Amino acid sequence: VQLLGVTRDITERKQLESALRREGRRCRELLEALPAAVYVTDAAGYVTYCNQSAIELWGTPPKFGEDKWCDLASFHDRDGRPMNTADCPTEIALKLGRSVQGVEAILKRRDGTRVPILPCPTPLYDADGSVVGVVNMTLDLSERKKAELVLAERNMQLDLAGKVALVGTFGFDV
Repeated sequence: VQLLGVTRDITERKQLESALRREGRRCRELLEALPAAVYVTDAAGYVTYCNQSAIELWGTPPKFGEDKWCDLASFHDRDGRPMNTADCPTEIALKLGRSVQGVEAILKRRDGTRVPILPCPTPLYDADGSVVGVVNMTLDLSERKKAELVLAERNMQLDLAGKVALVGTFGFDV
């Protein structure tokens, strides 16, 4: 009976794997700390990661690899008209490979709640330049919209008070 054995020192590989796991945890912790909804999709649009803020925005947790970004809510333009999926910022980033910034929309949750949002999807590329997914940071604009409404109402009240009191106003820019 003979025994032939080979021994390899894999210490360096194990140290690198441990460092990668620590870095991965650190990245997830950073994304969880953000007050904005952050999610990542693959090239087909299936959600592969999301933070707790995204779950709160959608009102439901996704099934990773099973739910597409567009399965979790419906999207509407600023006027409330339903958006075609092809016109949604995330789909534009996926299909056309370009970031979409500054386009407000309304997210309609499955329970019917409407949330004004500002999505900021950016395509992710592989080494060959092909789109392999999207990372999207979506801001909930609810508080800003409430503040804008309060400001508009106060401006209207001030304008009305000025008319009733027969007080004129003017602006001057030196």
